[in-house]
Formats: sequence, C-alpha cells, structure tokens
Amino acid sequence: MDYDGDGRLDLIAGSDDCCNFNGQFFLFRRGADGTFGARETLGTRYSKIQPPFFCPRTRVYFADWNLDKRLDLIVSFNEGRGVFLSFGPLADQGEIEMSAQIGDGEHTNSILCKPNVADWDGDGIPDLVVTIRMHDKRADSACLFRGISDKEGTRLSADPTLLVSPPDGARFTDLDVVDWDDDGTLDLLAGVTWTEGAGQNFKARSQVWVFRGIRADSRSQQVPGR
Repeated sequence: MDYDGDGRLDLIAGSDDCCNFNGQFFLFRRGADGTFGARETLGTRYSKIQPPFFCPRTRVYFADWNLDKRLDLIVSFNEGRGVFLSFGPLADQGEIEMSAQIGDGEHTNSILCKPNVADWDGDGIPDLVVTIRMHDKRADSACLFRGISDKEGTRLSADPTLLVSPPDGARFTDLDVVDWDDDGTLDLLAGVTWTEGAGQNFKARSQVWVFRGIRADSRSQQVPGR
C-alpha cells in the first residue's frame, strides 16, 4: 500500500519479535528509483479497545473493510488473540491505532495464518478466509467467516464455514485467496507441509496447492478441487 501518500507502493510486514509484547510492524518505504529504504518500526496503540495479551507475532492484510473506498489494516496475532482493525487512511502514522476488534469469538481466536479478506460469496461484503485450529480431526482447516454489514458496521459471523481440510498427517501453513486460473472465481492457494518416514529416515515435505473455486452460489457447500 502507499503508506506515506507519495504515489508509490510501500511494504508493511508483520513481526515475529518474541520480545515485543504489544505487537509491531515493519515499514519499508519505496523510493523514486523503485528500491526500498531501510526498515522502520511502527508501534501500535489501543485507546478504544482492550489490547490482546502477549502478541509478539503480527500478521497483516490491507483491504477496504468498511467499504469507504480507503484501505484499512486488518491484523491477526498468534496464540489466539483475535482479529483487530485500524481504519484508513493510515496517513503515515508513526504508531498504528487499533480501533476495533472484528473477531473475538472462540473460533476467530484460533486463527493460524494472516487474515485474507475477500468477497468470497459475492454479496458485496468483505469476508475473512483463514486457517483455524479445529478441535477435531479437521485440524488446521481452511474456513470462511462471512462478513455481515448493518448499521453497526461490518463484522464477522460467529461460526465459520469449512472450505477444505488438509489430508491426514498434513497441515496448512498459510493461505492466499486469488483467481489463480482467471476464470472469474476465487481460488485458494495453500502452503501444505507434512512428514514422511521416522527416525533417521524422517523427512519434512512441503508444497503449494491450488484449490480451484466453484461458482459463487455454491462455494460454501462444496469443497474446492485440487
């Protein structure tokens, strides 16, 4: 996103700093020659909502969550801390004001990847597509939290819809929502990891899988095909 309003796209990354308990981000400004400048640290502040307790790992995503045609910052934290929001424009803030929490239920507190925002069901309202820790054999499954828009704003449905689970013995490490095959429907791009063998023959395997989407009116009822 263009963080400083100079017409050039900058880079903002989350943090894995286990010594920073308030959550932070890293900014790399893009110069006129297309290269990125030195890393800058952006802190967070919480004046309207309760901050998550112990949140060293931050995962970030930019989308127009409240449909005002300005990018907002959506953040998830590790260890089940929910999903937080900073409304745009961010306007080159030295600290990012986290002003709302769009998911704080049992399931949104189990998110394991960055928050992917997309209009998955085609109703014009942003949805959230993530992997979550399911308390059954479908562990680390890709799930959909439908967006609900009303006079109180845009929020998430309390319960997720299962989209696809990894095969037995494997897990999803991250997700992206893209139209991979340019057919007009959204697909899932998933990092998948698993192990083979045991003892000295133990090997870790990883691949990137594409789960091709189905037409919008049936995505929530059918599992995409790999």
